[in-house]
Amino acid sequence: MDPADMADRHIEEYLAQAIAAARGIYQTQSVAKGVSMHRCVECGEPIPEARRVALPGCTLCISCTEHLERRRAVHRHPMTLALGMAMAGID
Repeated sequence: MDPADMADRHIEEYLAQAIAAARGIYQTQSVAKGVSMHRCVECGEPIPEARRVALPGCTLCISCTEHLERRRAVHRHPMTLALGMAMAGID
């Protein structure tokens, strides 16, 4: 890879990080103000207006919310916690 390609790659990575950071700041400020996102921050699908009105500050579509809740439920399950603690060597 020549220096020009390396510079292009570096610039692309920097811009991607800057855009992600700006989006994160916008999302954080919006949620703090109770402003819902119009698109899901996880999958990019539109969030229906009824959901945005019913849940001010929402950032996830219904599908992504359900997926997140299922993942959290698995991690909170007593057997999952016990297994994780056993694997970590915690009594």
